[in-house]
Amino acid sequence: LQDVLSHLSINPAVFARLDRGDAYAAARSKCLRRANAHECLTWLAASGQTGDAPPEFCPNLETFERCLHKD
Repeated sequence: LQDVLSHLSINPAVFARLDRGDAYAAARSKCLRRANAHECLTWLAASGQTGDAPPEFCPNLETFERCLHKD
């Protein structure tokens, strides 16, 4: 999760405060279930620049989009 946040240039403090921490807990849980782990790791390795848009397959897509460009 931290690698994805960094790659998307999402401020971890903003993400942690979203929905009083519930969004972080839910996103972390989805990542730990590893439903899309292979796709996620492939995406991280293939996209060379930070600031990319979240991938469409990500179960946390909507949550990440809520945080983009918030500070």
